[in-house]
Amino acid sequence: MLKDIHIQNYRGIKDLHIKDFKRINLLVGDNNSGKTSILEAVTYVANHTIVPFFNFENVREIGMFADLSKINLQEQKIWDNLEHLVYEKNIKEGFVIDGKFCSESSLERSVKLEASFSNQAENFSTAQLLNSDRVIINQNQINSFIASYTTSEKTSTKLGFSRNGKYNEASNSSFSIPIAIVPSDTTKSYDLVPPMERVAEENGEIFFSNIAQKIDPKIKAIKTAGSQILADIGKISIPLKYMGDGLISVLNILLKTREVKNGILLIDEIENGLHWKTQKVLWKALLMATKENNIQIIATTHSLDTIKYLSEAYEEYLNEASKEEKNLLGEDEARVFSLYKKDKSFVEKIDSQSLKTMITHHYEIR
Repeated sequence: MLKDIHIQNYRGIKDLHIKDFKRINLLVGDNNSGKTSILEAVTYVANHTIVPFFNFENVREIGMFADLSKINLQEQKIWDNLEHLVYEKNIKEGFVIDGKFCSESSLERSVKLEASFSNQAENFSTAQLLNSDRVIINQNQINSFIASYTTSEKTSTKLGFSRNGKYNEASNSSFSIPIAIVPSDTTKSYDLVPPMERVAEENGEIFFSNIAQKIDPKIKAIKTAGSQILADIGKISIPLKYMGDGLISVLNILLKTREVKNGILLIDEIENGLHWKTQKVLWKALLMATKENNIQIIATTHSLDTIKYLSEAYEEYLNEASKEEKNLLGEDEARVFSLYKKDKSFVEKIDSQSLKTMITHHYEIR
């Protein structure tokens, strides 16, 4: 589980240190305050692989990493986009991300990522078969991107890729945390068929059917049928795509909780497409999922209602939970981090009890 993260010179973030992440975390702030950039930074520091760096647009737009074999490292677009990863495009400095993680045994591990650029074509170990043509390297431009990882366990890894079509992908570090990403863009129902089929094998359709009934009482069951997902409303079954974006969004998020056991679920703009009643149903389901699947959730939002419904769902959970359940998800496992900028990025931490008080007395969260 992520405990702290320190981000320097990444995207629009000059210097930002966030401490004391919990099981459930909400990042709130104005547009361009760095919320989505923080999710990206978590992705980079939790997994020692080069893949996210050269297709970060896929991460933001569809929540997936593109296949390395299908990307041409010689394309100018890749190198133009890389400059936007660095604060004010100052590629001479690169960027640094420090993460501190804590396991269930309370063992702390720190990871430091130092990303840099070079005008030299680094001689990485793997050649991209896609690009067999000889490339002329112009040393007046960026030709290599290097991601160097060091950990508190004294392991180190050098990853990267070069304009000449060579890259290092495998890490010699054993430290890696499962990551799942839910982007802000609307999910298509057909994208959910494969994960839903996997869940069906675990008898997970009952769980999703129960959640769907709380959103729409007419729904008797959610099930897969060939290449689509159906909502059984009694005498007939209706394709999920006709049941509204809200139900699709909830199903997508809950499927991700199954896919990322013992890992971190990142959700960008969690309120997108959701009615306020649906948000509360979702938060209750997510609270259960965090303890059942041992996951951590870090989500962004623009909505004060989202914060309110998290607070209400969390309080109801605590009132109904047994002592054993509270040991899995305790009384101080929700955090809201309010981001804002002056001359640099700042963050204000709001704990579970303070959040409840602020909601009760209608204090504004800036």
